[in-house]
Amino acid sequence: MNELEIILTEKELPDGKIPAGTAQYKRINMKTGRFYDSPNIAKARRFYTFHFSLAKVRAGIKEPIHDPISLAIEFEYKAPRKMDINAPKQTRPDLDNAVKLIQDCLMSSGLIQDDSQIFAIHISKIYRAQEAVKVKIYSDKWNEWKEIEDAMVNE
Repeated sequence: MNELEIILTEKELPDGKIPAGTAQYKRINMKTGRFYDSPNIAKARRFYTFHFSLAKVRAGIKEPIHDPISLAIEFEYKAPRKMDINAPKQTRPDLDNAVKLIQDCLMSSGLIQDDSQIFAIHISKIYRAQEAVKVKIYSDKWNEWKEIEDAMVNE
C-alpha cells in the first residue's frame, strides 16, 4: 500500500454538507468545570471516526500506522450560483481548525498512532459542483513530499 485515499461525498456527508465547526469549539460544564464538545462537533467526530475506521478495515490495516506520514486534505464546498467552480473558498471555517478535527479522528479511528507523526500537510478549501472531503495519507517510506504536492496541484 503506497497511499490511502478516503473520499467522503455528498452521499456520505451528514445532510449532504461538510460538518460545521472545528475541534476548538468546546463548551464547559459549569457544575463540574469540565470541557465537552458541542453537539455539532460530537456528531462530526462520530462521523469522521466511523468513516476512517471503515477505510482502515477496507484497506486491510490491522495496526495503526506507525511511520512518519504526510496528509493531503481537500475540503470541497458546493459553489454558490455566481461562484466559479475550482475557485478558492476564502471564508470560514479556518483551515487550521478544520484539519485538527480530521487529525483527532484519524487517531481515534486507530488509523494512525499519533498526530505527532504527521510531518507535512497540504490542505485546501475549494468550490466544486458537490460537497466532499478528500483525505490522502502517505507514508514517508512510500512517497516524498514533493510527489504529494505535485499530485495535489495536478488534480
